[in-house]
Amino acid sequence: MRYPGFVGACPRPDRCPGRRPVVGVVVAVVLAAGGCTGGGGDGGETSGRPPTTGGNSAGDTGWGDTGGIGACSHDVAPSAEIGRSIGGGFTPYAPGQAVEVLVAPQGGFGVPVSVRTRGLLAGDGPSGTRWADVELSIGRGAANEGTFFDGGPLGCMGSDDGGLLSGLVAGFDPDVVQTNEDLLALDGAQATVRVVVRDEDGVTAEASQVVTLMVSG
Repeated sequence: MRYPGFVGACPRPDRCPGRRPVVGVVVAVVLAAGGCTGGGGDGGETSGRPPTTGGNSAGDTGWGDTGGIGACSHDVAPSAEIGRSIGGGFTPYAPGQAVEVLVAPQGGFGVPVSVRTRGLLAGDGPSGTRWADVELSIGRGAANEGTFFDGGPLGCMGSDDGGLLSGLVAGFDPDVVQTNEDLLALDGAQATVRVVVRDEDGVTAEASQVVTLMVSG
C-alpha cells in the first residue's frame, strides 16, 4: 500500500497512515513528457536498507553491527549532507552540480536525493533499522516551489561515516509543472534543495544545496 508523501510501500505501517504532505505535495501530473526519462523510478537511488546477509537479525542493515555508535549516535554534533546513493555508497552534490529532473515515483517531477547524517540515531534499534522523518523542499531563487514530508529507515554506513537515508525525491508542486513548457523551463535553472531530518529521539539535522536542473528530451 502506498501512502501520500511516501516513495514506495511504507516500511513502518504503524507510522505512515497519520503522515500527510504539507505545502506543495507532489501528486500525479499528467504530461506528455516529450522524451523525459525516469519512468516511475528514482534514477538509481538505492534503498536506505541494503540487503542483509544470512544469519542477521531482522533489523540488520547489512553494514555490520555499528548502529548507535560514533557518527550513528548522538556522540557527535548533528549534521546532514545532500547527494546521491548508488550501491550503498554516498556522493554529496557539489554546488551547482547538474542533476536530472526525473518522474517521481509518487507522481510529478523532482530531483533524486539521498541524505548522509552524522549525530542522528542510525542502524539497528530495538525494533529494527531506526526510522527517520524528513522534510524536503525545492525552489528556484527565493521561491519555495514544493515541500512535503517523507521518511524511511536510516541505515548506518559505519561509526565514522554516519547514517544514510536514500530513495527520496524533492518534488515540484504540480502547479509549478503543469505543461511540457513548464517542464522544459526547468532545464538549466538553478534550484535549492533543502532537507530537515529528524531521528527517533527528535534530534534534527538540516542541509541545503544548490543544483542545476537538467531536463532530458
